[in-house]
Amino acid sequence: MKRFQVLILVAAVVAGVAGVRVLLRDDGPKPFVDPQEQPAGTATGRTVPLDLAPLPPTLTKEGTFVCAELKNANGTYTARAEGGRIINVSGGPLTYGFTFEVSAGAKAESVQSRFRLNDGQRVPSVTMASKSVQTPVTKCALRIFAAEVTADDVATVEAAAKAAGCGPIIRHESDGHDHINPPERGTYSTTPPTSGNHYAAPASTGVHDRPIPDETQVHNLEHGHVGLQYRGVSGPVRSVLDDVANGDAAWTFAAPYPSMDAAITMTAWVVSLECAVAPQETGELADLARAFVAVFRDHGRESIPGTS
Repeated sequence: MKRFQVLILVAAVVAGVAGVRVLLRDDGPKPFVDPQEQPAGTATGRTVPLDLAPLPPTLTKEGTFVCAELKNANGTYTARAEGGRIINVSGGPLTYGFTFEVSAGAKAESVQSRFRLNDGQRVPSVTMASKSVQTPVTKCALRIFAAEVTADDVATVEAAAKAAGCGPIIRHESDGHDHINPPERGTYSTTPPTSGNHYAAPASTGVHDRPIPDETQVHNLEHGHVGLQYRGVSGPVRSVLDDVANGDAAWTFAAPYPSMDAAITMTAWVVSLECAVAPQETGELADLARAFVAVFRDHGRESIPGTS
């Protein structure tokens, strides 16, 4: 009898493993959220309008999206964005990122991740899950963005850099992305850094009058922020960089960086561009800074706007 029970148990385990394999098989586009983020809850029957941010031109949508509320066993609430389809119309495969935020009163929770679509490939439904909030869901928002820089984007920045007399875009190997605690210092292969171990709290975005510690600003870059930093420049040049940072203050910071060799360095996650000397024409510098920010903003390991 015991032998028969053991055989039944083994068969159940084998069947369970086979079921897991079916669930994890990657026959199509990657889901919008890791299975660990899926809420364990039951539908409440409530839906909340979903605020879908404008899609990048490489994506289009079909159908209407809503935010369907779920109640967890512990009494907290989660939500799923459901009802529509996202279609890649870029002409080639691209990786996209998303930020999905659910609010309940003053409390908000968000999840970020990445997914990849081939040209013409569709995500049949958005089943992205929020984290738990304590009271019924009052607001949902979804923002999807291109997580790759196209060749045309690069060409636009390179042309602006050439017109301003600055160097090309430089891509760097990652120096890491772990958290460290003060007074521990990070080790970086570029100045200013473009990746590496960093402190837990990023700096505010917008304009800074003092240098931002390397270990702090790297966290900004990981969130997708862009840095515009300068050394020994004139007042008009600094004003241009400050104006560009203020113009996109959720994703950009401007600050002095006295120890670097270049007059101006623009940084994003594992990307930089240097101006050995400040451009004489501030209009060309403004064009370059705006182009760099527009192309490389929101391309970090995470997608988290800053607070200026």
